[in-house]
Amino acid sequence: MIRFTEISKETEYVRQNTDFDERLNELLIGGNYTCGPYVKLFEDKIVERLSKFTDKKLYCVGVSSGTKALEMAIYYRYKKYYGSGKVIPIPNMTFFATCEAVLNAGLIPYICDIKLNGQMIPNEYGVVVSLHGLPYQSEYSENFLVIEDNCQCGPNHFNKNCYASCYSLFPSKPIGTCADGGYIVTIHEDLANYCRLNRYHGIDFTKDRRMANLIGGTNRLTEISALFAIKKLEQYDNLQFNRLAKAYQYCEELNLKYNKNHYYHIFNVFVKDRNSLCEKLNNEDIEWSLHYNYSIEDQLRSCGYKDIMIADVPDSNWFKNHCLSLPLNSFLEHEEINKICNIVKPFLTKV
Repeated sequence: MIRFTEISKETEYVRQNTDFDERLNELLIGGNYTCGPYVKLFEDKIVERLSKFTDKKLYCVGVSSGTKALEMAIYYRYKKYYGSGKVIPIPNMTFFATCEAVLNAGLIPYICDIKLNGQMIPNEYGVVVSLHGLPYQSEYSENFLVIEDNCQCGPNHFNKNCYASCYSLFPSKPIGTCADGGYIVTIHEDLANYCRLNRYHGIDFTKDRRMANLIGGTNRLTEISALFAIKKLEQYDNLQFNRLAKAYQYCEELNLKYNKNHYYHIFNVFVKDRNSLCEKLNNEDIEWSLHYNYSIEDQLRSCGYKDIMIADVPDSNWFKNHCLSLPLNSFLEHEEINKICNIVKPFLTKV
């Protein structure tokens, strides 16, 4: 079988090429599983990696998931300043977590159309998404107060003009951990301080460990997840180099334009007669996926929402009916990609 992802192989690669097992054993014996040194070390390594993108001081805060990272940033920026009922633009094509974060922050999503590369037309504020790993590329000023959902991006991207950039450490993501997690990167110290307090019930561990300073929750990045993320980060460039080589082969064989700015977390193509193609792939034991065949509008209606604020979304509707995600991981063989391309090529449709 040709696997869509190879999480277990990536895990074994990290174990073989780092001292993860030794450090994990020390961590388990030590018993310090939350709010320990590995979370701080991971945050420092992300700041070190991304500081080249801005001349301002950068802050990173590890939290329990990419969704929680989004929710914290959205709540602090929009709910705190504008109160309930603020309308927040989001793209119609993204994982539902983007919309959940807006709703959980007590705000109202305004669903916008996308261009067919997955990029939302820019607004003066709102949440933009680096869909499939393509960083949001429209220019905007730092005064626009834009939050970037970069949960499908790797740790080499930060837009200096965004209010906050939110990332996921879910196992299948670019530096996915062996559990779950996420992190927020920002130039705004007040946001970083809020996120640090929020992740542990509003408690400031540098002061009184028994006094809450705001209403937070259990939103911590665990030490085990942070440790694995650190070791994955050490091997990220090697794994990503191989991944991009596979994406380049796909582009060459399918006559598609390779985008050097793309992280290719997902390799998406647009096809006709998708059901027939998927049946052929199934018959050849080739895994595939859809990112995404249901829009945010579709899912809100499924959740019982009736009065949905939505713009005209013709491109999103076309996108969801023609998208198909092909297997892409660092361990795909050249012959496997060739086999996939020979099956897919007759079904490709023009954008």
